[in-house]
Amino acid sequence: MAPTRIVLGPRERAAKLTLVNLSNKTLTYRISLVNRRMTEDGDLQEIPPDEPVPFAAVRLLRYSPRRITLAPDESQKIRLMVRRPADLPEGEYRSHLLIQTEPRAVAAGGLNGRNDTSEPQVTIGVKTRSALTLPVIVRHGDTSVSLAMEDIALVGPEREGESPKIRFLLQREGNQSSKGDVTVSLASPLEDRAEVVGLLRGVAVYTPNSSR
Repeated sequence: MAPTRIVLGPRERAAKLTLVNLSNKTLTYRISLVNRRMTEDGDLQEIPPDEPVPFAAVRLLRYSPRRITLAPDESQKIRLMVRRPADLPEGEYRSHLLIQTEPRAVAAGGLNGRNDTSEPQVTIGVKTRSALTLPVIVRHGDTSVSLAMEDIALVGPEREGESPKIRFLLQREGNQSSKGDVTVSLASPLEDRAEVVGLLRGVAVYTPNSSR
């Protein structure tokens, strides 16, 4: 299972991620936190370290271990903890957990802590690949979001043999990101039913973007 993000609500202070080596080789992973911005077409671009990011979650998060060596099919938990300062403004804070493979093996580290089943826990399987990023969202205080779909249009087909496409604009309002699935159904005027002809999972509009 490959989760798409980790969300820590206002009352949650920790989460656990299980990293699994699905390759047939012993691999060492380096773990870090980075900042990404979403473009209007949904791509995630790296933000330079010297550029200020007001609602970055990096300064709120602690995590361990930072390097893990795993044999094939071996797994280990990564624990994330959030510390919210007393004067932290309300809103949503986001950074991305970057998991990169290393050419050399480094001794695995760990963090000992009590087993608290109230903490969010996810499991992620990683095959042999250079890098993987996972959004980590921290919400503080009152947050809300509303989403509207506008400018819906049927496009194409552009080439012979291709299927037509649906083009639309997602408009987001509020101080919280949105994420969900988009389903396209074809309704028959003669029958009381609709057939699903398209499905796009995990469509996100991250703050501070207002549209995608």
